[in-house]
Amino acid sequence: MKLVEIIPSFRRGGVEMFVAQLCIALKKNHLVDELWLITLEDEDDLHMADELLRAGCKVKSLNKKHGFHPNVILSLWRLLGEIKPQCVHAHMSGLCYALLPCLFMSIKKKIYTAANEPEKEGSRLMFWGNYLAFKLLGWKPIALSEGLRFRTEKSYDVPVHHIPYGICPVLISEPRLVLRERYAKEFAIANDAQIILNVAEIRAQKDHRTLIKSFSEVAASLDCYLLIAGKNSLNSAEKDELNKELSILPNHISKRILFLGDRNDIASLMTMSDVFVLSSSYEGLPLVVLEAMAYEIPIVSTKAGAVQEVLGNSGAIFVDCGDALAMADAIRYVLTNQQVAQSITRYAKELFNKYYTISTVSQKYYQYFSC
Repeated sequence: MKLVEIIPSFRRGGVEMFVAQLCIALKKNHLVDELWLITLEDEDDLHMADELLRAGCKVKSLNKKHGFHPNVILSLWRLLGEIKPQCVHAHMSGLCYALLPCLFMSIKKKIYTAANEPEKEGSRLMFWGNYLAFKLLGWKPIALSEGLRFRTEKSYDVPVHHIPYGICPVLISEPRLVLRERYAKEFAIANDAQIILNVAEIRAQKDHRTLIKSFSEVAASLDCYLLIAGKNSLNSAEKDELNKELSILPNHISKRILFLGDRNDIASLMTMSDVFVLSSSYEGLPLVVLEAMAYEIPIVSTKAGAVQEVLGNSGAIFVDCGDALAMADAIRYVLTNQQVAQSITRYAKELFNKYYTISTVSQKYYQYFSC
């Protein structure tokens, strides 16, 4: 089989990381003969590109700049004409650029994996583009959970297949105590303080304002720090709102909130932290939750997207979106009850091993590509 995967870019987002790992798993396990990963924009993460090339994948960037560029459609059209794939698998805005080229080619299977709720996938124009693709142009949608499958079927009035994300965890060789000591020095924090970790790009969807409010409640009674790993993508007005939230905190609490920026050591950060918190107002299936499951860190999460379906009632502590006090209570409950923390961590790891390894998920995709 000759397969083409299309993504917007190589930035360190969940979708991009998943697609790269899926490509590597499919090629290393000899499930496809030829595999191309086409990125619309420049190759930001050269390390990711190198990994793909070492696995035997072919990587091509179409050098799209910010905004819509019709010439990229022509470039993709020519490239697909040269490759002549049996299957094309698009993600996010990759579908918009693939619609026209794939319309005039004999491609056995055209697939789109929806990363979010239908109404949150992008602009209204993108929604109708997806609708056209699924209803008239032969594209088959995949949803990340049964709940998202149901809502996608309802929105587009087409059958939807369900395959979750999966990951291949990084092997951490350093013991947790060694990591803890190293990061305590790097961040200038007490070695015995408890660590609350959030890994998310800082943008409105991730609702860091609620997270900060909840942390201020927890830090009033516990010796703890909040580490936020992710680049800041807020616009100027949103940054002002976040800074206002920080400015009203007492100094002894605000100085315990550390913005780490974009990091490439998430596995180590998770291994040494005491609780992972997802504060998003909406989600699909965030890859970072699967990472937290794999690295055995207890999870406190909002009831966003597919997270509750994936973890069940025993794999995390859940709170309503935007409820800072409930989130603070949940964080405090996990930090002060070791038995509870161990129980939810153990259950989440069992779920991960059963359903969400990249090996399991790549087999499901291969079967769907081939049928």
